Amino acid sequence: MHGQPVWSYLYTKMIPILTEAGIRVIAPDLVGYGKSDKPAAREDYSYQNQVDWMGEWLKKNDFKNLTFFGQDWGGLIGLRMVAADPDRFIKIAMGNTGLPYNPNTPQEVIDEVKAFKTSIKKLLYFQCQMK
Repeated sequence: MHGQPVWSYLYTKMIPILTEAGIRVIAPDLVGYGKSDKPAAREDYSYQNQVDWMGEWLKKNDFKNLTFFGQDWGGLIGLRMVAADPDRFIKIAMGNTGLPYNPNTPQEVIDEVKAFKTSIKKLLYFQCQMK
């Protein structure tokens, strides 16, 4: 998932390499970027709207067993998608992104993150499955 202000065209040189290795690649444009629909109002371009739109896109397409790669703004949006629907994802890779800190985060969310950190699900640095 691309960042801001680019679109999925950013990955045109990488996609053929991955597909030649037998990896299916899905590279959506975030709403308002690239060849996607363009919301009319400037305030529609919010972080929460992007999370909601892309979460709906994920569910409507019923994608499963995904390795998620998110870069910049796409990483922030994608991490929320993973947190909302973790069973659809098997691996996560991030580039030039992060998880913002919110001092008002509910304790239940903090507990969920801590539980993930101690679970058998592990995120291995630079692990990639090639077929």
